[in-house]
Amino acid sequence: AALLASNPSYGPNAIARNQYILQETTIVVGESEEETLENRVAFEEKKDAATHDAAYGGGEDLKVSEIRAEFNQNLIRFGGQIAVAVQQVKGDIQLRVPQIVIDNPDDVVDDFNITQQLELAMDEWQEVISNVNDQETNKKPRGKGPLEEIEFWRQRNAALSSLYEQINMNYVQKQIRVLVLLEAPSLSQFNYAFGELSKLYVEAKDNVKFLTTLERHFKNITHG
Repeated sequence: AALLASNPSYGPNAIARNQYILQETTIVVGESEEETLENRVAFEEKKDAATHDAAYGGGEDLKVSEIRAEFNQNLIRFGGQIAVAVQQVKGDIQLRVPQIVIDNPDDVVDDFNITQQLELAMDEWQEVISNVNDQETNKKPRGKGPLEEIEFWRQRNAALSSLYEQINMNYVQKQIRVLVLLEAPSLSQFNYAFGELSKLYVEAKDNVKFLTTLERHFKNITHG
């Protein structure tokens, strides 16, 4: 007790500051990227509210609320991009689709919470599809022989077919329909990216179908 009283580094204010620093730097082991980001969002929201209350005596004006909402959306979007990057490294790209059942798109077009989730999802889909398009466009066969050419088109077909089929699922199409009715700003970029994906996919599928009929002859020529 005497040490605490005589040394200002161990006073109540210092202890409070140290507790705050520990809160700021806490890392929870075992959480996924998405869980960690969600916890960080919750912490930032609490800190923003406390800071604003201290400065203005409580309450919350519209501007602060809008800034916090924008920060929240950007952080969630960043978390989605991290998850996508991890999936791409693993070679297993699964689009994150909101768990929202829509029977009639017209019934939910005015629901802000639902449309906001769908817009964030579409932004993420567009990002994923554009990245895959760029990667596949820049890829080249690993060799100059006909068998390498067949393998190249098979790999491209496999990479594109999963995304193409996910977007064309019935419940995903209903979610997209909501954003069409809403005339969402992100719709044009998504349509362009998916249009490019569709072209690459159809080309790859047709080439695989044609070259597979010649594969046996190519093997005979290559291996004698």
